[in-house]
Order: sequence, then C-alpha cells, then structure tokens
Amino acid sequence: MTPQTKVTETGINVPDVWIELLTGLYDLRPIHTKKEHEQALKALKTIMRVPNRNSDQNDYMKQLANTIADYEAQKYHIENEHDPVGNLKFLIEQHNMSSSDLGRLLGSRSLGSLILNGRRSLSKEHIRKLSEHFHVNPSVFL
Repeated sequence: MTPQTKVTETGINVPDVWIELLTGLYDLRPIHTKKEHEQALKALKTIMRVPNRNSDQNDYMKQLANTIADYEAQKYHIENEHDPVGNLKFLIEQHNMSSSDLGRLLGSRSLGSLILNGRRSLSKEHIRKLSEHFHVNPSVFL
C-alpha cells in the first residue's frame, strides 16, 4: 500500500511521492486543450488543499502551476501593462473565484469587491499575495 496524505475537508487522497503524483493527479505535460486546462486547475486546487505538504508535493504543485501559467500565457495573452484590474478579473474567473474569495485571500472579505469595482487600489502587499497565489509575475498587477 502506498503512503498517502488524507485531505480531510474534501476526503481526497493525495499521493506523497512524485511519481504517484504524476499518475494520480495530473501528468505534467504541456496543456493543449481547455479540458486539459480544467483538469490541471482541478489538480492544482486539490494539491493546494493538502496541509503540511512534503517536498515532492510542493515541487509537483510548483511545476503544475508553471504548466498552467504557460498555457494561459499562450492562450490568453494577458496584457499586464494596461489593465491590472482586468488581469485580476480574468485570473479570478479562470480560477472560479468570487470577489469574496479574493477579499479573504487579501485579508478582508469586502476588500475584493472594492478592488474589482475600482474603489480601492492594490497595495504592494496585495500584489505580492496575488502573484504568489496565481503564480504570475507581480507586474501583471502594476
């Protein structure tokens, strides 16, 4: 029997070892279709829910995030110089997040709505959190 990390809130078992992560969640291959993109996002959300990830799980999560980012950069050509809020809205939509989810990520539930509606601008700390969460360059939000 293979060691696995139990994710209690979702009841999903996530492998502890690199090779089993590849076969159990998402094979780290380039993404070519919307369906593969959705599968990769689902796998990323699953691995992100694992508390106290080991080094194999962390490495897998980073590689998967990079694979997703590569696909999104090719497919959607995010224009970061002109519309930081538009880029943020796009990323939120792609990750099936709400304005409340954004607010919780940034520290205050109502903050997401204020930022998305242009009534509050992004601080350096917000940009840092967003770039880490979405695995994108901070310049996307400048």
